[in-house]
Amino acid sequence: MPVDIVHLALVTAAVVFGSWITLWLISLVIRDSSIGDPMYPVIMALVSLVIYATWDGNPERQRLVLAMTLLWAARLAWHIGSRNWGHEDPRYARLRTHAESLGKSYVWYSLTHVFLSLGAASGVLIAFPLFLAQRTVEPGLGLLAGIGVALFAVGLLLETVADVQLQRFLRKPANRNQVMQSGLWRYSRHPNYFGEFLVWCGFFLVALETPWGWLGIVSPLTLLYILLGPLGIGLVERRMRKKRPEAFAEYQRRTSAFLPLPPRNV
Repeated sequence: MPVDIVHLALVTAAVVFGSWITLWLISLVIRDSSIGDPMYPVIMALVSLVIYATWDGNPERQRLVLAMTLLWAARLAWHIGSRNWGHEDPRYARLRTHAESLGKSYVWYSLTHVFLSLGAASGVLIAFPLFLAQRTVEPGLGLLAGIGVALFAVGLLLETVADVQLQRFLRKPANRNQVMQSGLWRYSRHPNYFGEFLVWCGFFLVALETPWGWLGIVSPLTLLYILLGPLGIGLVERRMRKKRPEAFAEYQRRTSAFLPLPPRNV
């Protein structure tokens, strides 16, 4: 593996781990472990900005990757931050209670289980296309980059529309004990997750045009593992089954979990 890739990977790891450890320290002061959720896209944008400012790559590709990252990060940080502003996300409050019930110190538990493993370690892997795409002067932007930008745009649009639809649904008191089953949510139980996956497939394709860019496949694969695993879809759907067992069971039978598909007749 070229030395410059190792160097950029180490720079990325330093930025990501340093940022997450700083967030952990802040979380101890404000007693809010969910601070990392809206800051995750900000950290990824910081990685892209640091590489852009310190590395001589293809100017067009560097500007493209930076613009894509900033656009994605601004939307996601605003969406999560406005949703959780002023209080700790209930998921982390339950995790705090669980750790304390086991007699464990939540201070160190949150560092290892939340900020380092879920945040920093996965963040470094997801960030691979951000530095791989910016590391070389050649080649220029080509067909793969164009397809990548298109995938990115579709993914960003999907997750934005899905989040807006869900927010509007949840604001209505009449929907208090109902399950969202209209709009994009009629075709996928997690259209926002699918959109996020497409976004990072887009980043990967932009990086794939460069030498060693194929290493960026680790990014969408890591994200897919997180989204489809027990801490992604698994966690959300466990909560839904507890809150609305009958309505969600019917919705689950008819609707694809991830990939948008026509509803099943059951």
